[in-house]
Order: sequence, then C-alpha cells, then structure tokens
Amino acid sequence: RQMAKEKKKRSVILKIITVLLALILLCCVTFVILVNWMDLRSREEGTAPGMFKTGFIPITADVNNEPFYRGDLLLISQNGPYETGDCVVFENVIDASTEELTDGRFLIGRILSVEGGDFQVVTRSESPQMVTVNPEQVYGTVTYVMKGVGLLFDFVRVPLGFFIVILTPFLILILWIFVLSFLAHRRRIKEAAQ
Repeated sequence: RQMAKEKKKRSVILKIITVLLALILLCCVTFVILVNWMDLRSREEGTAPGMFKTGFIPITADVNNEPFYRGDLLLISQNGPYETGDCVVFENVIDASTEELTDGRFLIGRILSVEGGDFQVVTRSESPQMVTVNPEQVYGTVTYVMKGVGLLFDFVRVPLGFFIVILTPFLILILWIFVLSFLAHRRRIKEAAQ
C-alpha cells in the first residue's frame, strides 16, 4: 500500500514537471512571436513597438543626461498630451547617426518648451542638439525603465536569438518526454519480470 502511494506521488510530480515545461515552452514561443510581431508592425507603420497605448523601446546605446543605459527597456505612454519637462521618444528628425539612435530608429529628448504647437526638444545623444519636433513625430513619453530587459528584447529580434529562445525549451521538453518514456518502459519490463 505504501508503495502504491509512492508511485502515485511520483507520477503526480512527473506530470507537474511536464506541464511546467510545456507552459515554459508556450510562454517562450508567445513572447518571441509577440516581440517580433510588434517590431515588424511598428517598422511598417512607422511607429514605436507597442500594444494598448504602451510602447516598448530597447536602449541600444547609453543616453546622455538620462539614467538610461544600453540594455534597458523603456516603457512609453503613447497617450499624450506632452508637457514641458517630459522625456519623450521621437522620430529621427535630425538624421542622427545610427550610434546615437535608440533601437536604431528613435531619438530621446526632453521637452524644453512648447511654441506654436511644436515642441522645442533637446536631444540626449552624443552631441545634444535643440530641435523642433511636431507632436505627430513624438512616439510617447517615457514612463518607466526596466533595467536589463532590453537585452532580451534585442536578442529575440535577431534570427539566432529567435531560434535559441524557441528551440531550447522545445528540446528540453522533448528530452523530458524521452526520459519519461524510458522510465515507463523500464518500469513495464520490471513489472513483467516480477
């Protein structure tokens, strides 16, 4: 009777591990597809990647005069309205070099004043500049910084990262199922021998 309880307990634990591995695989696949879909859609529409009026901008280079560093992920509110003092992400209106751009496409700046409906913004790049930005060129206001998470977003957008994040949990799940099959086969042989 004690042995039957042990078997049942072991069986439940193995099933829980299998379900957890399947959930991890599902989460990885969903995350990778979602990030790449948002990025592709934003490139086609000329906007910042995001959903539900919240943008996601990975920082690809340190930003001067702001506490943002390479590898951070900026969450931006795309709701507006924008006010003096807001740190905003906007379209590359000065043809800055790729090294100065955030995520290779955007500039970060702080609104200094509003004149005639346009914003006077100082860029936070290597060589700060005062530029006039139209409200339509602003993608959103920085609301939160997630330290280090931008590296993961960047990683899954390149082909190697895409496949590693999807294939690694998939291979682990297949290996786990193989181990379970092997253990079940061994148990059946043992029972047949008894």
